Amino acid sequence: MGNLKILAITTSIFVVLVLVVFAWTGNHTLNQAQVKNNSYPHIDPNPSTHVKSVELYYVDKDSTELVPVREEISYTGRFEIKILEQLIEGPNNKALNPTIPKETKIISLDIVDKIAFVNFSKDIQSKHWGGSASEMFTVESIVYTLTQFDDIDSVQILIEGRKLETLLGHVYIMDPLSRKDTFIGN
Repeated sequence: MGNLKILAITTSIFVVLVLVVFAWTGNHTLNQAQVKNNSYPHIDPNPSTHVKSVELYYVDKDSTELVPVREEISYTGRFEIKILEQLIEGPNNKALNPTIPKETKIISLDIVDKIAFVNFSKDIQSKHWGGSASEMFTVESIVYTLTQFDDIDSVQILIEGRKLETLLGHVYIMDPLSRKDTFIGN
């Protein structure tokens, strides 16, 4: 009786191992077939470049008003990230000043229900030149630059993945901001 139990257990283990090996081999063969049939999405090693005309918002030399500047932006990939990178790079016109420190990085940008969630590196705070007007122009330039597109109504500014009450202590950024929430009006 004991030998029959050992034989039954050994046979069961053998059958399970054989099934596992066949299952693994079958999946491996399927993956090879997918590669041969090109069923994986094709990623172009030379993506096409697009050009779009947009308004970027900078501050005038006297730091008294936000000024829209029409620019042609060449991009591959996420357009919204490219225009924010251009905004961070600053204006080509010497009569205008940047609104965001050059050291600032865009960690991520997601659009959900017409809200752009923009996650900046902490450099947007730590490298900022300060002042309530400068902080206001920074926030407004981001909001105005992104809300010119139909798929974005408001912007939630995040720093290193966190919502903060203010950027530098003056302008409330805890909630998504639209153009109607800014100081310069529509």
